Amino acid sequence: MLNRIIRLQAVVELIANETAQSLRTLAVQQKKFRYAIYQNRLALDYLLAAEGGVCGKFNFSNCCLEFDDVGEIIEQRARRIENLAHVPVQKWNGLNLGEMFGTWFPKLPGLQAIVVLMVIIAARYVILPCILPIFVRAISNSLSLFMDKQSTEKAMALWVEGQINTYEEFAPLCETAQ
Repeated sequence: MLNRIIRLQAVVELIANETAQSLRTLAVQQKKFRYAIYQNRLALDYLLAAEGGVCGKFNFSNCCLEFDDVGEIIEQRARRIENLAHVPVQKWNGLNLGEMFGTWFPKLPGLQAIVVLMVIIAARYVILPCILPIFVRAISNSLSLFMDKQSTEKAMALWVEGQINTYEEFAPLCETAQ
């Protein structure tokens, strides 16, 4: 699951970088179009100056041509996208309990030992009732298997010596062992 999250983070970072680069390209292109449109308008106004320019020629009442230069705003937003998506490389230094718990009680090292002792005692009372029945059952099963094996060996020894000849004589010896 962690590998999937790391891969997803890497994909998001790549997409953000590509998006930021695309926005920068569009901002540069928009700036070039802005200059070209102003140049064309200037040329048209010059050519139609005798007739009042473009606005006078076509009788436009609101003829103001204005394009905002948003290239810097787009550049700032592209930088923000890259900064938001970038995650610095992380390094695992291992688990250091002293560092983790040392900040809790920096002035009272004795209190830290008391807290650790209380955690050990609490773990004993919580975990021991769960583990103890497992050990008792394992020992009981081992002893019963050992006793069954001994009874079976005795019955087999009697059968080999010829003291037991039929299954009816052999079966009660095995059942009493269980």
